[in-house]
Amino acid sequence: MTVELTTRSLAERVELGIAWLDARLPGWHEAIDLDRLNVEHPCDCLLGQTYGDWDLHTLGIDIDRLAALGFDAASSHDDMADEYAALTEVWRTAIERRRAAAT
Repeated sequence: MTVELTTRSLAERVELGIAWLDARLPGWHEAIDLDRLNVEHPCDCLLGQTYGDWDLHTLGIDIDRLAALGFDAASSHDDMADEYAALTEVWRTAIERRRAAAT
């Protein structure tokens, strides 16, 4: 499977992740340390920062949905490091916008 990595597709995935988090943990965006945010690292990613010691079973999510929700890179291409960096930036921008809108 080939994954097209465009800003739009990353943004769409992040929007799905935002909706998933909103439904389960209102106010999650306030708990995120943007200086630490890194989608590639489990302790610094969105789920690590919001849920701490989490596992997929506890969250009610399967591993295949992680990438679809913008929580992980798609594993079917060679540029995962680039995708992790891009996803981190898309999440950071979305959180900054949400925080700015709340003030």
